[in-house]
Amino acid sequence: GSFESGTSEWYDVIYSYLDLENQKGRNGFNVYTDQVADADYLYSPESKLFLSLDTPRTVKAKGEYAAKLGLGGVFTWTIDQDNGVLVNAVREGLGYEIESEVIDMEPFYFEGINVEKDEEQSVSDDAQKVDHAPKAAIELMVVGGSTVQLSGAGSSDEDNDEL
Repeated sequence: GSFESGTSEWYDVIYSYLDLENQKGRNGFNVYTDQVADADYLYSPESKLFLSLDTPRTVKAKGEYAAKLGLGGVFTWTIDQDNGVLVNAVREGLGYEIESEVIDMEPFYFEGINVEKDEEQSVSDDAQKVDHAPKAAIELMVVGGSTVQLSGAGSSDEDNDEL
């Protein structure tokens, strides 16, 4: 993010990572939709940075879900960061009538890139590979008042991953 490391607020997301108007990512990020979880996320193949987030589409879907089940409402975290599109989306999802349209929300309810079947199989094959944990060789006895020196020299990894 543009704040402390690992922190992104909504306005940082829409100005740096997500272009709602053009239905795509910004600055090397792509928008993806996990259709099974009905969740959107951003990913940059170059930086390998992954960011799970609520988009207008997912927030509207949450509102629709709450309305369908007759729930009392929905909860949001730090609504002060929203520029209005998330609140509009959840209100539409909850079934509220639009009193005066200032912005057309429909273009913001887009799905991102979806994983195709052949890519899904590749991901599935990778998921079936077992990555074994390293084995630490520990031979240590500590007696009070002793100086202790630790070494991983006897440790190994059967997959030959770097230790």
